Amino acid sequence: MASRYRFYQWSVSAKQFTLLRKRLAESEFNDEVSHGVRLTKAGRSFIEGRYFQKFSYEEQELLPGGATSTVERVGFVITNFILRPTRCGLVIASPPRSVSSFMMFISTLLDHNVTVQSPRLDLIRVKRLVQSMLGTCTVTSVKIAGAQLAENVVADIAITDQQDALERALKLYPQHRRCIGKIDIVHNDTHSGKSRLSVVRNGSISTTLPRTAIDMLWSVMEEALEE
Repeated sequence: MASRYRFYQWSVSAKQFTLLRKRLAESEFNDEVSHGVRLTKAGRSFIEGRYFQKFSYEEQELLPGGATSTVERVGFVITNFILRPTRCGLVIASPPRSVSSFMMFISTLLDHNVTVQSPRLDLIRVKRLVQSMLGTCTVTSVKIAGAQLAENVVADIAITDQQDALERALKLYPQHRRCIGKIDIVHNDTHSGKSRLSVVRNGSISTTLPRTAIDMLWSVMEEALEE
């Protein structure tokens, strides 16, 4: 089963990170509040936890005899997050459909001068970094977004190749290397078998690598940031 991560770039300092940890601990979720967090790990350079957002909804319940009754229910949206005081140090694991509530919540706890934004990754560098850490990898698919093919002609291009789709894309469209928006990487390991890694330029990742690979992925994101 694939794991999904969404990396964000932020400008938090070590001092601001310490203050954020304190504010998160003070925002503990319980039955009396509509939203809050429960921390599972909290250290000087690492915070892990869950953000809970409570919501109410109505459901129709079928009664004996065919009648219906409206029942009020309570649901929760849970956002798993991991934080570090590094450039790409805000990560959402298994992100829900919308993360806007969590991002708004975090922004209220940060100092006003801390910026949070989607990163812009150099996917060519991503492939090199992944290969340097895991060994030989193959890029099987490349997507080029918004390529200017001619005057008033802009298109998205998909390239597949079982040998090296990235190398093929760079040969066919060298002028659009900065438009590469997504790559799919396959790594074959004699012990763990085949692993897949899909990386989008905005920091979204889907992978079958074990969850212990998060540190490796984090390092790749940090080093592949475009300046």
